[in-house]
Amino acid sequence: MPVCHLHIGLHKSASSSLQRLMLTNQAQLARLGIYVPETCTNGYRRAHHALAWEFHDKKSRGVRPGGFADLQAELAACGTPERILVSSEAFESNLCARARLERLRGTFAAMGYRVRLAAYIRPQAGYINSRYAQLTKMLANALDMDAFIATALKRTRFDYEKSLLPVVHFEGIDTAFRPFNRQTLSGGIAGDFLSTLELDADAIDTMQVASDRNVSPGPRTIAACLALSRRLVEQGIAVPMPLRKKASRMVRELGDLLGWNQTSFSGITSVHAQAIRDRFAAGNEAFATTVWQRSWENVYEQDGCTAPALNVFDPDTASREDRSEFDEVLETAWHLLNHHEGPFRRRSRKSTTNQE
Repeated sequence: MPVCHLHIGLHKSASSSLQRLMLTNQAQLARLGIYVPETCTNGYRRAHHALAWEFHDKKSRGVRPGGFADLQAELAACGTPERILVSSEAFESNLCARARLERLRGTFAAMGYRVRLAAYIRPQAGYINSRYAQLTKMLANALDMDAFIATALKRTRFDYEKSLLPVVHFEGIDTAFRPFNRQTLSGGIAGDFLSTLELDADAIDTMQVASDRNVSPGPRTIAACLALSRRLVEQGIAVPMPLRKKASRMVRELGDLLGWNQTSFSGITSVHAQAIRDRFAAGNEAFATTVWQRSWENVYEQDGCTAPALNVFDPDTASREDRSEFDEVLETAWHLLNHHEGPFRRRSRKSTTNQE
């Protein structure tokens, strides 16, 4: 039966880089027998997020219905390729639910494909830190790290025994879950990902590998974005995504010019790390021994040796010079958000915080 290689992330595990690899090399992949559908990619300029949003009924994203119908028509026009590659970390949401897995299997089976899920599994401390940085830089989080972690410890997303192990046991869907660890990264995650597509070393060497994307910004940039988010919440201003992205980009670009982003944000303390380990230890062990036939500690033994140094920026304790520079960036971005004319400016009592 033809196979759909469905890359589902996970979030903050080099997904953007792997999607850029896929889009850049779609012609070469086709020559090697792996077809990357164009449907919902806007001419191979983005991954298949709109398909994932349609699958999960994310009407709030403004998705035009019919993406899967278009995909089926495209594949039929191409003679139903034996192997296709679809990628979006948005597919990962709530796959632990049996009804969702049945729908996923049935959706692709109707097009003649068996699903093979691929994902990179990251230790939760680094995952939570990166997730915090990602949401904060997009002005979608107003929580400090303590509150964010307290919430994260309750979320199924970070509990791999609950969120992903049901997929392993589900009949009719294959899995290729890979560790996002130092060994994988040192060997090159692009090559590792391409090997999950059953490409040999010679074929992998023909691919164009781009630099990393979506790298976490530095601590001062994160602090500025957090301050913006909190001000929006305090004043009851809801900012639509296009303007939020524009303000976020402005802060990051100013941060680049000022040298703020030379070191990525690291907000996990040793106390946080221990709490995260304790919360997920049993589930991680169950996942690792089932999927890799190895203990979690064995798979990630090198990754716990040199945790990134804590580098949170606190404007209240900063020098006068650093605080002045910080405030100037903050006010520049705030002016954009609060004085933009037209449909992007509207007021609401809804919070802009969002953990998903």
